[in-house]
Amino acid sequence: MDHALRPAGAAFALDVSVEDDSWTVAVSGDLDCTTAERLRACLQALHQQHSTTVVDLEHVDFIDSAGLGVLVAAQRAAGRSGQDFVVRSPSRAVRKVVDLASVEEITKVAT
Repeated sequence: MDHALRPAGAAFALDVSVEDDSWTVAVSGDLDCTTAERLRACLQALHQQHSTTVVDLEHVDFIDSAGLGVLVAAQRAAGRSGQDFVVRSPSRAVRKVVDLASVEEITKVAT
């Protein structure tokens, strides 16, 4: 279904927490062209502050190419600086798009 025609999902939100030497960014709502920049800015602000960044996508209702692009770019940036970047608990909707786009080969996905 065309994203513009489907009902709006839950409000987009980012919840950042730290455990040991790891940042976790829990994302909820739609991760799309209107919200991806907020996640990108958050991940850039956290870059190099800890050895691992985890992005939890359990509560993401929808993801488009802009959202995937942020995840791939963050993984590449982490790899260049010797850090770990993990996508954790992708929702069913996210898993479907990740599988179709073959992004799992680029980004670590932990279920």
